[in-house]
Amino acid sequence: AAFLFLEKVPFIILSFISFCLSMISLSSFNNVVTQDLVPVYLRICNLFVSIMKYLGNMAWPIELSIFYPFPKSIPSAHFLSALVCVILITVVTFLWRKNRPWLTVGWLWFLMGLAPASGLVQAGLWPEMANRFMYIPMIGLFLMLVWESDTRIQKRYSTIFKVIICSALLIYFISLTKAQNLYFSNSYALFTRSARVT
Repeated sequence: AAFLFLEKVPFIILSFISFCLSMISLSSFNNVVTQDLVPVYLRICNLFVSIMKYLGNMAWPIELSIFYPFPKSIPSAHFLSALVCVILITVVTFLWRKNRPWLTVGWLWFLMGLAPASGLVQAGLWPEMANRFMYIPMIGLFLMLVWESDTRIQKRYSTIFKVIICSALLIYFISLTKAQNLYFSNSYALFTRSARVT
């Protein structure tokens, strides 16, 4: 176990160096958003609320936009409910790590993949959420879903049932993709849709 951690230390060091270089670069152009403009507590609140929104968008990707304006305030109830959900998921995946290690790996993959776009450090016109950064973090969530689904239905159900479930999921996501393609068909449709949903 110690070796598995030690072998990742060089990557952690390189990531830290990359972070430092990025911050030096942004600071030299006065592009970093200060705490006076966007307080740290608001950034933290937005992070947890955004995590829940990303999870919702994965299952029901309807009101998507190319830019989500950063909120000026977040209701305490939204933050607390999001915080409780994230902590609960983290604790459950940790408790199940021996029998279902893919849940822990997938969830940590999602959280760590999300870290660079978390908004704790902001530069320029920083958004509330950024779907374009979700390709890598979402791998962790799909890892969780696919392995858990396979474990639960592998021995209990027939191959025909599995084919029906997979086909239904494909039809569901294809229909959603077809609907979203209309909004991305041209610039006018894209920005009109973005203004409407934000």
